Amino acid sequence: MNRLKNLLLVTSLLAGSTVVGQQLNYQGKPTLKELFSTIRQQTGYNIIASGNQINLNTVVKVQAKDKALRDVLEEAFKDLPFTFKIVGKEITILPREKSGQQHQKQQQPAKQLFVDGTVRDKSGPVELVTVYNKSNDKVTFTNDKGAFKIERTSHTDTLVFSSVGYEERQLAVSTSQNTVAMQLLQTQNLLDEVSVLSYGQEVSKRLNTGSTSSVTAATIEKTPTADPLIALQNRVPGMMINTLNGLPGIQTQVQIRGINTVNQDGEARQPLYIVDGIPFNSSSLAYIGANGLTSSYLGESPFKSIDPSTIASIEVLKDADATAIYGARGANGVILITTKRGKAGRPTISADYYHSFGSIANYVKMLNTAQYLEMRREAANNDGIELTPNDYPDLLKWSQTEDHDWQKEYFGNVAHTSNAELSLSGGSSGFNYLLGGGFRRENTVYQKKNGLTVGNFRSNLDYHSKDGKFKASLSASYATDKNEVIPLSFTNFQTLPPNFSLYDAEGDLNWTIDNPIAALERTVENRTKNLISNIALSYELLPNLVAKINTGYTRMKMDQLAINPRRSFRPSENILGNNTFTKASAATFNFEPQLNYDLIVGRSSFRALLGGTYIHRGNSAITTSGNGYTDDSQIRDIHAAPIINIEPKDTQYRFLSGFARVGWTFDQKYVINATVRRDGSSRFGPGKKYGNFWSVGTAWILSEENWLKDNQFGLSFAKLRGSYGLTGNDNIGDYSYFVNYERIFDNYQGQGYLPKNPFNANYQWEVNKKLDLAAEMGFLKDRIIFEANYYRNRSGNQLVGYGLPTQVGFSSVNQNLDANVQNSGWEFSLQTTPINTLAFTWKTNFTMSINRNKLLSYPNLASSSNSLTYQIGKPLNLIWGYEYLGINAADGQPQFRDVNGDGFISYPDDHVPLASGVPTFFGGLGNSFNYKNFDLDVFFSFKKNTHIYNYPFTSAGSVINAPAIVLDRWQHPGEEAKFPAYTTNSSTMSDYNSSSANFVDGSYIRLSNITLSYSVPGKMLEKLKLKNLRAYATGANLLTITSYKGTDPETGVDMPMLRTFTLGIRTSF
Repeated sequence: MNRLKNLLLVTSLLAGSTVVGQQLNYQGKPTLKELFSTIRQQTGYNIIASGNQINLNTVVKVQAKDKALRDVLEEAFKDLPFTFKIVGKEITILPREKSGQQHQKQQQPAKQLFVDGTVRDKSGPVELVTVYNKSNDKVTFTNDKGAFKIERTSHTDTLVFSSVGYEERQLAVSTSQNTVAMQLLQTQNLLDEVSVLSYGQEVSKRLNTGSTSSVTAATIEKTPTADPLIALQNRVPGMMINTLNGLPGIQTQVQIRGINTVNQDGEARQPLYIVDGIPFNSSSLAYIGANGLTSSYLGESPFKSIDPSTIASIEVLKDADATAIYGARGANGVILITTKRGKAGRPTISADYYHSFGSIANYVKMLNTAQYLEMRREAANNDGIELTPNDYPDLLKWSQTEDHDWQKEYFGNVAHTSNAELSLSGGSSGFNYLLGGGFRRENTVYQKKNGLTVGNFRSNLDYHSKDGKFKASLSASYATDKNEVIPLSFTNFQTLPPNFSLYDAEGDLNWTIDNPIAALERTVENRTKNLISNIALSYELLPNLVAKINTGYTRMKMDQLAINPRRSFRPSENILGNNTFTKASAATFNFEPQLNYDLIVGRSSFRALLGGTYIHRGNSAITTSGNGYTDDSQIRDIHAAPIINIEPKDTQYRFLSGFARVGWTFDQKYVINATVRRDGSSRFGPGKKYGNFWSVGTAWILSEENWLKDNQFGLSFAKLRGSYGLTGNDNIGDYSYFVNYERIFDNYQGQGYLPKNPFNANYQWEVNKKLDLAAEMGFLKDRIIFEANYYRNRSGNQLVGYGLPTQVGFSSVNQNLDANVQNSGWEFSLQTTPINTLAFTWKTNFTMSINRNKLLSYPNLASSSNSLTYQIGKPLNLIWGYEYLGINAADGQPQFRDVNGDGFISYPDDHVPLASGVPTFFGGLGNSFNYKNFDLDVFFSFKKNTHIYNYPFTSAGSVINAPAIVLDRWQHPGEEAKFPAYTTNSSTMSDYNSSSANFVDGSYIRLSNITLSYSVPGKMLEKLKLKNLRAYATGANLLTITSYKGTDPETGVDMPMLRTFTLGIRTSF
């Protein structure tokens, strides 16, 4: 019976809605299971079995080339104990009866009895449910309306309903019942979820030997955002995602299992991103070589060109077994993004629209005017300074009653986001398609509105021949966006004196002090175009042997205009207007031929992959800057500039490699995979361009052992796995080993070029050694799934710019340093289903990551230029400064530790490591509730012991406003206070600001996301002629529990993440 149910399940999953004819193409010796699957694929006919005598592993001989389906079946069944009957679109498999039995039946025909029924879930009818009558061994399937008809006996029958993704249910049918109705309960065994990993390899979590995590479309859709990576934040163990600030389109910083390199170049620490099999240029556009890009644009994310609603899943690969197949490119982990594709069936139109309202969730309570003026007078008195109008205009010139909270006045508006998506999908048994597009408009909370506009289009096309041997896929997406950025500083407005007037009596900008409103006169306009395209072709050369070619082309283009008119500068400085026009592009061509071989022999399964990779990337940029504008009306005309400077840049990168991967699975219990790869990179010197990398991964499914199967502990699954391997890293700039020249300008001799670094022929690969050990367990029929993972990564032969003595003539040389960095830690995940009934479901998902980063070795560190950046045995991202000892009760001055004992506090002698930016642990907790047609998802994120800069909580007294908590300051000898005495002394302020007093714990627990949705029930959908209709409301960043006194513990002193409320609707028809 189990073999029959497995057959029906497999064939039902291969259903196509369009019949392409009764001709069949197949040659070979398939099993019945393979033959029935092929028939279903090529013809669309349903397979219905009667009786339980069928052995699915029976091998038959088929030689069919455009042969009639009936003839193929007759040939295949001629020596078997069963026959078939074709009625309409159904093929019924029947036991072959002896002639006497057949004659007897003909003499006494039995009257056939039937029962009709429907099968539904919470959303509506369920297609392709297997309906099995235990009383007579009859089997059928539900149609696209969930209806079925099955033969019954003259007694009480028992019907069994089963389908992938649903719990099996039984129903007793009495003799008086002619119709029945069944509602199925959705279930999902996470261990049997199939993930698409490296180079299209599909593997279930149950048999996976690598350390990987998967996030599905359902999770991504719950976080309305322009950047899909934000939806992964604190949901993936070992993956830390930080947002730089709350501006539209801002780049996220991603680390997988810590920082592996002392190279502080942001690109050197990035993971590899693969979108539909093609490497994606994930770097901020600053890294493509455009030196003229303004700082406001350096953090803009290229991921805004990928519409999150088009993503089917995101896989995160972490250990050597999972990443070694990508060689050097996977040293910092790999993130695979797979987009949605069309499915066979009638055309489906899907639409989604939402609108969000965002605002700053938390403001720092600042001093009001009276308190601020008191602070300023007290500071001057403490310092013994006589007040003068020029030095103290806020006390002697400005209004003494005007009171502004500038952070609210200029950042207290509501940011609106509108997002609309539309797609068309469908296909036949041989061709599937998905076409879609979207538009997004997102502005800021600035008083002057500006923001991000994105338009995108995507097409995914899939084709396979009638015999299934040839397959072709085309993926293409194009996005264009415009981001108008005003480089306003949140902190500058936050600390602006409350009695300051932005404009003078004549209506001009008030330049008594630096006026942050001048930034509104400056504009940065960015226009980006991003193309991602991929063609994949495959052909089955021999049974189980498939040749594949994967070709991709991506191109990112950017135009930027940055203008700084004369009126935006302080008049006394006599700075003339200037502008910068930048055009930059990055184009990548990718070519990967592959051979895949899969073989099943008895209880063993073998897999082999052989392939190669060729990548060519060209980066080009030209920056034209104009200076000397005296007339702001001409600031956008480069030809009107008195001084024009043009700076071109062009780089080429080539990457060539060969790789092989073999895997063996025995009896679904023992799994081993091995990978080897040889990579060549143009970024290294002659004779050093190639490196060899490898990995081995194993897994043992203990729960399949007989001695553990019938345990009494509720253990339903147990697996031990481990891996070890070497990966490389070439994430450095192009031509780093060459002599590079920089342009210089001399007033007398004019323009010239100067070498900036020496030639180094020995520049070679950085190497990362990765160890991974894990245990996975399931309890209570996998309703509880727990995973614990230990890892240790050691990276050596570091790629750095090493400082040189001044007499050499160069400041540094790019070379390999015999320094070693270690990242080790634990990752935990717990997924449970406490309640799973037809009316109510409750699921939880908990993750926690613990990473320890430290520098193991660094030759001659004390005498190097990094002596005040790194320390042996400490994390790489150390925070250095003076050690704060508290307040001197006698005079109220801050005290610091005199490290060298010379009686003075000075830099760098008294600077020491204060803390680390690496959190002790971080993670998330999600709860999903479903009651009938309502869904509620609640997600909390947390981070412990991450230290951040506490500005503007600095020493108070200068011409900047301060938080109200500085009122707890020292005022009299012998007094204890939290903050030092007010002072205008810039040296004292500087020492205090760079001390441990100003770096604080940024730990937090945040209610990151709540989504409430309602799905219209199936009967109503039928009336509306819709496939689904869902309305939803989402809240993000609703509550943060933290001891940090600033605006946002995640972004620190930068623009905080916004609290947003979203209303949306999603439908398809």
